Amino acid sequence: MDFLRLTDEALVSFVDSNFALFAAERSVEFPANVLDKIGTGTFAFIRRSEGFAIAYKGRRYSAGPGGVEANLMFLYVDPSHEGRGIGKQLVEQVRAAVTPSLPIVLTCEGERRKKFFQRCDFR
Repeated sequence: MDFLRLTDEALVSFVDSNFALFAAERSVEFPANVLDKIGTGTFAFIRRSEGFAIAYKGRRYSAGPGGVEANLMFLYVDPSHEGRGIGKQLVEQVRAAVTPSLPIVLTCEGERRKKFFQRCDFR
């Protein structure tokens, strides 16, 4: 599949149809919470032919007044292209797409994914 050819809505549909690849538990708001905001600039949709990332560009969090963070929600690389640095390139593009001063948070499940994100300097 060439992810460059997919619309934002089609990428969200791919995640929705293959949710088990991304996480064990799904928010009751997904996918409506993303689909409703397409075109507003709230999300960064980053594509390569071999994969994609969807990031929430910034939101309030409970750590204190005025706190804002970005969220790398979904990252996918076609298994036939794994090990070629594509995931790391997508992470770098996410970092460039959100406000530079914002911390990027993610929820990561599975040891393999945790190790990948640690190599990308996530803690």
